[in-house]
Amino acid sequence: MNPPRSAASPTGSSEPADPSLGDELPVGMGVRLIYVGAGPPAFVPASVAAASGTAITLNVAAPWSVDVGVRLILEPVAGGGLRHVVIVTEVVGRTLTARLVATPPRDRREYPRLRGRLSVRYRIAQTETDTTAWLGGAPFDGSERTPAPHVDFSATGIAFEDEPFARESDRLLLEVGIPRDHRRWRCTGRVVRVVPADRGAQATIAVQLEHAPPEATLALVRYTLRLQEALMDGYEDP
Repeated sequence: MNPPRSAASPTGSSEPADPSLGDELPVGMGVRLIYVGAGPPAFVPASVAAASGTAITLNVAAPWSVDVGVRLILEPVAGGGLRHVVIVTEVVGRTLTARLVATPPRDRREYPRLRGRLSVRYRIAQTETDTTAWLGGAPFDGSERTPAPHVDFSATGIAFEDEPFARESDRLLLEVGIPRDHRRWRCTGRVVRVVPADRGAQATIAVQLEHAPPEATLALVRYTLRLQEALMDGYEDP
């Protein structure tokens, strides 16, 4: 069990965009804490014990050693809510207290996600054999789509704009790339919703990743943290 630790005074943080965490994160809500430090990323389940203003208290599901002053990404497990950057101010056993330092701008569309630049190409899998072959290294067989690189994303899903060739429940074979990283990852995902644009022939296609290499998840988490820090510092990450 970790001993109590006194609160630190983080530097370089900006005032949060949302003044009341209690409105967004009611008591009992399940959340996920994401920490990227040395080694693999940590995805830690927790529940909200109290939230008011910019302060939040969380009950962590399992023993976890984390230091005061560490910056975490907090997101609702159920999805659909805002993702926050918080700084740990106190740890007592499995109870963690943190302070909000940044919230991405509210997205008025149906899928509020962090927006970034991802290289994505995809096609629709017709059979399980397609999926197995793709993950095994086979080339794309058939026509592929390459949407614009500005996408909404998290570590577990992406939403991009394209003509609505894909339909809900379709499985996609995806290749995903991240800025400043020469690697490309083969993934699969399930289309969870297709939302027509207000005008034109485009639609927003939201995809839940079903299979992604651990290295891809780590890269997405690191890119998420980089963008969150850029938002806090008031500049756009390329």
